[in-house]
Amino acid sequence: MPYAIYGQALEGRDLLLQATEKLRTFGELAPGNPIALALLGRIFALRGMRDQALQYLHKLLAGAETTFTPPYVVAQLYAALGDHDSAFNYLEQADQQRSNWVMFLGVDPKFDSLRSDPRFSTVLQNLGVSSWQGC
Repeated sequence: MPYAIYGQALEGRDLLLQATEKLRTFGELAPGNPIALALLGRIFALRGMRDQALQYLHKLLAGAETTFTPPYVVAQLYAALGDHDSAFNYLEQADQQRSNWVMFLGVDPKFDSLRSDPRFSTVLQNLGVSSWQGC
């Protein structure tokens, strides 16, 4: 998991090539792991490599048929792909599953692209999660 955390930290600093390397290592160490697949798909989406991102999305969704896949991480990938409707759909699923991941929604930078959508504040209100404007 350290590679996942390091890769996300690099992504946060906009060092996408270095982040890709760390996330690939995470994926190699945890093949088929839904979090690894979502993070790899997301980093390729952020790099503008849509085809590669969609390949990871398809692997992620196919694996969800047999392996628990947190809807929150699927939502992150859809947000990076610019598919806001699907991202909100998966955030609703995360809420329905009472996912503990949603406690981060108000401050998670992976959802910055959704913040201007009126549905985002509605989702936060429904979850009882507040948004911190400092992020």
